[in-house]
Amino acid sequence: MSPKPDVSAERKQQILTAAMHVFARQGIEATRMQEIAKEAGLSIGGVYWYYKSKEEIVFGLLQSFIERDLDLSRSILHAPGSARQRLELILAEGLSETVQLMPLTLEVYRQSIHDAAVRAFLQTFMSSYQSMFAELLAQGIANGEFRAIDPAAAATMLIALYEGTLELSLLDPESSHVAAMFASNLTLFFDGLKNWPPDAAVN
Repeated sequence: MSPKPDVSAERKQQILTAAMHVFARQGIEATRMQEIAKEAGLSIGGVYWYYKSKEEIVFGLLQSFIERDLDLSRSILHAPGSARQRLELILAEGLSETVQLMPLTLEVYRQSIHDAAVRAFLQTFMSSYQSMFAELLAQGIANGEFRAIDPAAAATMLIALYEGTLELSLLDPESSHVAAMFASNLTLFFDGLKNWPPDAAVN
């Protein structure tokens, strides 16, 4: 007999997709594992085989999004365009989806308080973005787009601006409003980095 095909990845995605649908309908806190199993068309035991708790599913969803977003961001890193254009593209590309995922993000942050593995994952994720942003900022300094600043410190500030805007989005969940607010904040950030000529005045 030929060995059975490994369907682990397919089943995990099936469960994550089902969970996302249920979370969207009734929220994370109100959702039970039985409801995720029903949505996925699996037995409750089948769901628990891959995910031991609802918290693991929440983490799995966020991890899947982050890994996909990082892959996209890395593809932009060395694409044509100015350093500012590429930074803006990376930041704006997934903003709408990120706003929708904020409840998941907050739940994972809560988990990170008492789960070292989750905390380590978030630290690695933030470090990856900081490295990419710092590299692009350093390119901008080298080509004269930006004044001489510490790229790592500016990258940390950019992440804080992004994360802060996302937290404010919880008060105003309309993604179009969030996008406009973030675009305005980003303009202020880049204006502060401009390599202004000595006799230029900032309007």
